[in-house]
Amino acid sequence: MTQKIIIFAPDRLHDTLEKTAAKVSLVGSIEQLTASIKNRVADMVLLLNLPPELRRRAMSEVQKVGGISVVCLGEGQATPRSLGSGPPEFDPLETARRYMDDNFRKPLSLDEIAAHAGISAGYFCRRFKQRYQITPIMYLRNLRIARATHLLLHTDLALPEITDQSGFFSVSYFCREFHKAKGMAPIAFRRKHSAAKIF
Repeated sequence: MTQKIIIFAPDRLHDTLEKTAAKVSLVGSIEQLTASIKNRVADMVLLLNLPPELRRRAMSEVQKVGGISVVCLGEGQATPRSLGSGPPEFDPLETARRYMDDNFRKPLSLDEIAAHAGISAGYFCRRFKQRYQITPIMYLRNLRIARATHLLLHTDLALPEITDQSGFFSVSYFCREFHKAKGMAPIAFRRKHSAAKIF
C-alpha cells in the first residue's frame, strides 16, 4: 500500500508526493484538522509508522516550512489516523538523547545532534529541556563527568587520558567542569576516594 505524507501548517498545505484523486476527497478532513492544529502547540510533530526514507523526507519538508504537524495518511483513506492512537514510531528527542549517550566522547555540536534526529537545533534545545528538565549541553556535560568519575575511581589513568576518554578535549576545561560538578579538582577527588577505600 502506498502511503502519502501531507504536511499541515496554518494556511499552507504541502504535498510531498504527486497529487492524487484521493487527496481531493480528504480536503474537508484536512481543513478540519488544520483548524484544530492552530489551537495546539505550535511545534507539534507526529510521524506515524513511516518507513525511514519517507520519515527523512517528511522531516526535511517540516523544517523547510516551519511545519506544525506531520500526519501519515494511507492511500485512499478518508480521514487521518487517530492522533491519540499511541506513541509515534519515531521520537526525535529520544533519538537525539541516544545519539549523545553513544557519542559523548566525541566533539558534538547541537546542530550535529539535531540533524541526526532530523530536527532543527532550536526545536531540539527547547523540546529536550521541556522533556528532560535539563539542557542538551548540561546533559552532555553530565555524561562526560560520569565517565570521568568512573575513570578516576577505577583506573590509574593520568588526567590527559581521562580528559580524552570522557570527551572534554582540554585538561583545563575538564578540571573546571569537574570542579563545578563535584566541588573539588579531579586529583583531589581521586585522592579522597582512594583514601576512603584503604580505611
